[in-house]
Amino acid sequence: MDLDAIAVYVKVVEARSFSGAARLLNMPKTTVSAKVAALEKRLGVTLLHRTTRSLHVTDAGERYYRHCAKAVQEIELGEAALVSARDQPGGLLRVTAPVDIGHTLLPRITRAYLEAYPGTSVEMVVTNRMVDLVAEGIDLAVRVGVLKDSSMVARRFFDLSLQLWAAPSYLETAGTPRHPKDLARHRYVGYTSMQPVVLARGKVELEAPVRARAMADDFEAIKAMLVLGEGIGLLPDFLAAEAAASGALAPVLAAWKRKASGGFSFLYPGRKYASPNTQAYIATALALVKEGMAPDVTIREFASRPPVA
Repeated sequence: MDLDAIAVYVKVVEARSFSGAARLLNMPKTTVSAKVAALEKRLGVTLLHRTTRSLHVTDAGERYYRHCAKAVQEIELGEAALVSARDQPGGLLRVTAPVDIGHTLLPRITRAYLEAYPGTSVEMVVTNRMVDLVAEGIDLAVRVGVLKDSSMVARRFFDLSLQLWAAPSYLETAGTPRHPKDLARHRYVGYTSMQPVVLARGKVELEAPVRARAMADDFEAIKAMLVLGEGIGLLPDFLAAEAAASGALAPVLAAWKRKASGGFSFLYPGRKYASPNTQAYIATALALVKEGMAPDVTIREFASRPPVA
């Protein structure tokens, strides 16, 4: 078993390209391609369909990735733990994140990090502005989507899943949709750049017949409108967590989801090794989310838990 080839395959799937994985792994693209090809030959299974312009993960490749990604993350966590033990974190860490993450997950991660490393301090820069990490002296960023800056190093945080939500008061008045086609009769609160709305249940995909009367380019604003009873809208699970726990929001068509591309990643300025502070903060975050994403616990439930004591 070639563990190195498996780790390379995991990075290819996460980067959605051989060139992106090559940048993340700091190795030639030809080497990345050769390792994946050798892995497919050993397994006797096609994991990826390649064209000159795109890369598609096969069903077998997706199943293999889900199992292998867990193992690779465990290895990365183990190595991060060794680094932390060798070089104890200390001093200030400056972390930036978009507002959605900054108001929900980031404080919980920071609290756990500060508890674990008493000699550290954290400054959280919460903004939707695209911060220049180097120019503004930021050590670590949480970003959504695909890595475009090859001078940065990315570590996967979690995949972004969006689900339909509404206030119980709205559903009592307007009724509860039983199928995506029923959304045509409902008020919809939309994300400005997220059109059309394509929902998926397993391999079945449908374009939802929605027409937004209210739109926003911020999920917090959409959540506020939904809680007020304006209609139905998509929210990330982690952002809906607290409102769902309190009963202010209820899931709608729970079997149907919109999976956003890219997910969330940690980003830090490129260097061979991240600082002990950066490594420890990432390891803390991954450990917390790993705990929260056990088979019977969702990212939504993790986000709604009280901060670590």
